[in-house]
Amino acid sequence: MAIYKKKTDYYIDYYANGRRIREKVGSSKTLAENVLRKRKLAIAENRFLDVRKQNKIKFEEVKDIRKSFWTACKESVILNVRFHGLKYTFTFISS
Repeated sequence: MAIYKKKTDYYIDYYANGRRIREKVGSSKTLAENVLRKRKLAIAENRFLDVRKQNKIKFEEVKDIRKSFWTACKESVILNVRFHGLKYTFTFISS
């Protein structure tokens, strides 16, 4: 957890839920210190609201999506899926 300055603005850098977060605070170092203190307290009390949900998709759901696209297009279908933060692209070609 740190405070750093770029040009005229101060930024805070901290970790929450295993993710690195950097925020631009403003031109005041005291404000940056106060905001960082507030973020640390929220993380310690498990009240940090900047939590991103990772959408988890099951293989059966992918099959259902593929089937609906397949019947709609009757041609090749490209399906982009995010799984555990990684992007996968599936191409289904009708025969």
